[in-house]
Amino acid sequence: MSKLSEISSTMECPICMEYMVAPIFVCSGGHSLCGKCYPKVKKCPMCSVPLGKTRNYALESLMEALAISNQDIIPSVRECPFSKDGCQKILSSCDYDEHKSRCPYRKFKCIFYVDEDYSESCTYVGRRLDLKQHVLHKHKHDVFDHEEDMLSLELPFLSEQRFVYHEKDIFYFHIQEKEGVMYWWLQHLGDPRKGSEYSYTVRIFTRPYTHREYQCKENCVKDEDFDSVISKGLCPSVPAKVLETYPDNKWYTLNICKLPQRK
Repeated sequence: MSKLSEISSTMECPICMEYMVAPIFVCSGGHSLCGKCYPKVKKCPMCSVPLGKTRNYALESLMEALAISNQDIIPSVRECPFSKDGCQKILSSCDYDEHKSRCPYRKFKCIFYVDEDYSESCTYVGRRLDLKQHVLHKHKHDVFDHEEDMLSLELPFLSEQRFVYHEKDIFYFHIQEKEGVMYWWLQHLGDPRKGSEYSYTVRIFTRPYTHREYQCKENCVKDEDFDSVISKGLCPSVPAKVLETYPDNKWYTLNICKLPQRK
């Protein structure tokens, strides 16, 4: 590993690969992660030890000093953040973020649980195609066949995530309840240009069938967290009270399709 890569890896969160700013947390093994990713995991993604609440004040001070001094200590020409995984690209600052989102060596975190009582999060992080094999092998019950499956929708409802694949692309499908409103969105994993090629349709209905049905169609979103998706109005929603008036035995389906290509 080059000196440039060593410096970058010290300053970057191992989960989101972004440069860290306060608060920065550190595990007992000395591995740091950013305050944005810290609430999402219970174990260190590098060594799997349980995370506490210890802050890395030394690194926080260093990153703050670099920002205040405005010195070009972080080079304007940088290696890809996934260079240690095989990417050989050397990037200018203006190309860095775009390449990072499209890099074939980019890694994604598994969002599922290792047990059926949802008490322990999976710590797996891997490349896109490796993630697909991991989920199919370790989390089969979380895979959603969008062409055949229909899943029960039980209320009150908090959250649910499913893994979906279509042709060569993979997605996370999220359903989340917040303050009495149900939200859902399809998140494409990988090149944002590919994600913009897809739309999805969600249909909520009852069995035995009645005349009541909720259906909506929306475009796929790129990698964004829940609050960002909601604040930008990128996902459909419906008041939970509306769904509570549906008869029992509520179900939902998901259908993914490619958008027509513009000529």
